[in-house]
Amino acid sequence: EHVASLLQGIQAEVQSLENAGKRVILIEDNPSLTFDPLVRYRYAELPVRRLVVDWFLGHPVQDAFAQSVSRANTITTGAEVVRSGILALAQADPRLTVIDTKSLFCTQTDCTLAEGSNLLYTDNNHMSRFGVDKIVADLESVETSRRESSLP
Repeated sequence: EHVASLLQGIQAEVQSLENAGKRVILIEDNPSLTFDPLVRYRYAELPVRRLVVDWFLGHPVQDAFAQSVSRANTITTGAEVVRSGILALAQADPRLTVIDTKSLFCTQTDCTLAEGSNLLYTDNNHMSRFGVDKIVADLESVETSRRESSLP
């Protein structure tokens, strides 16, 4: 019920903007993490910090060096339902552009935390400059394709 209301509200707002002559680009919410990757990165890269954290916790941080995490632990069922609804709105409205961040950062099984030494997040829910760069690159690609397809 809440998802349906959310999608109806988004659709009404999009239609209102389009009726006013605006071009609408909707950037879908990025995947949220259950931990702060910057803290994990510091743990992994600073041996003294790792020693202190292990001593206080009594055990090492799991998967401290992981470049990705399970999609199932990152994207809730509810978030998947909302994502599907937003993508359906875009399918029904050719004027609406949706940037699907979950597809940018995740495969069917995993979500990327970092590319090499570049963290894509600044905390559990906010993209770093590198994460934002991926979103902007996708937006530029979509816009270039749109412009090229409208050429005579």
